[in-house]
Amino acid sequence: MGRVLRNGCAVLRGLLKMLCLKLFCGKRVVVGKRLSVFHGASLRIAANSGAALGGNLRIGKDALISVLNGGQLTLGDGVSVGENNRIVCHEKISIGKDTILAPNVLIYDHDHVFDAQTGVHKREFKTAPVSIGENCWIGANTVILRGTKIGNNCVIGAGSIIKDDIPDSTIFVQKRTEQCIPMHTTAKTTDTPEQNKSSGGGVIPLP
Repeated sequence: MGRVLRNGCAVLRGLLKMLCLKLFCGKRVVVGKRLSVFHGASLRIAANSGAALGGNLRIGKDALISVLNGGQLTLGDGVSVGENNRIVCHEKISIGKDTILAPNVLIYDHDHVFDAQTGVHKREFKTAPVSIGENCWIGANTVILRGTKIGNNCVIGAGSIIKDDIPDSTIFVQKRTEQCIPMHTTAKTTDTPEQNKSSGGGVIPLP
């Protein structure tokens, strides 16, 4: 009963959000037939930005979608934005139909400008489009950075950090080294810092 009530409330929030988008954004935003917005979720589209939101779109609890600085966001039919996701678009982000984003996924198409003399520039950004294909599953706590292109039918392992091209029908697993050191010992490790670093991601084609 509780789940049915939450889903019903999400549909009602979606209807209200659709009306607000049509009223305040006009032709800059296109919305499909059904939008479900769960408790605490936020969808913000700046005055100079736009979005195309497919039908049967789900925006999970406490998720944030923000389109700024002339950015263009596209979410295909049946996309599921997970709980506590962050999608922040300054140029272009597109996610294909029926793709699932697990909890705590972060997607950014920009970085702050940084240089050694003055440090980080809070209001200056480098941008590059992000594209995620259709029928993908993005694992929990994944971070997707600017310039990433993920093909169709891909699985991205939980906790991955992606800034690369991932071909169609691929499982991406980011391997990490592990080391357990009992607290009561004084033994020193002989590994070099390079040996202790996390290894890169592994691309496994789907059969």
